[in-house]
Amino acid sequence: MVCNQVRKHKVDLLCLQETKKQQIDLTMCQFLWGDSDVSWEIQPAINIAGGLLCLWSDKSFKVDRRVCDRDLYCWKESGTTKTRSSV
Repeated sequence: MVCNQVRKHKVDLLCLQETKKQQIDLTMCQFLWGDSDVSWEIQPAINIAGGLLCLWSDKSFKVDRRVCDRDLYCWKESGTTKTRSSV
């Protein structure tokens, strides 16, 4: 399961694509992350296609700016830019 792997590998950032979810709430994010210390952004699925979910620990880094669209999730952290694409 995802939550077991997150804990085992002490993940600071997790990006999932093809979630097939139009909505994801705090409870689901905390379950996947395995801790209440989680921030997240979602790019919802359209019907049952697509969907991006990024989860991260605020203890590990602070997100300064986020840009999301249907196929791309990008965030800026302390002078570096990181991108996750579903394409």
